[in-house]
Parts: sequence; C-alpha cells; structure tokens
Amino acid sequence: MRTRDRIGAVKDLHPSHPQVVAAEPIVEPHLDDWNRAAHGGLPSSAVQQSEIDAAEAGCRALLGIG
Repeated sequence: MRTRDRIGAVKDLHPSHPQVVAAEPIVEPHLDDWNRAAHGGLPSSAVQQSEIDAAEAGCRALLGIG
C-alpha cells in the first residue's frame, strides 16, 4: 500500500483519529516525492528545509506530541 492508501485505511477504520487528522495535511503535499524516494527515484525538485520540517511535524502529529 502507498502511504496515501494507508492514511485512507486508517481514516476508514477510525474517521476522527486525531493524530491522523492532524498529520495528513502536513505530509500530504510531500507523499508523491517521498514514495519515489523510498523506491529509489529522484524527487521532482530539490529537497528543501521546509520538506524536512514537514516530515518532522508529521511524525510529531502522529505521535500526538505536535
């Protein structure tokens, strides 16, 4: 499953899961590039600090500490 599909599956099982609801809009804009990178592809543009910050913020949101 792609990450976007996993997020959808969690939302189907628990539609108001607060951590997923909080993390989704933070990470969603980056999912395509992250998927390509996970499979050895190149990103569509140079990685910027804002993308790294979004990854960290998404992780904090999923952990409920953000």
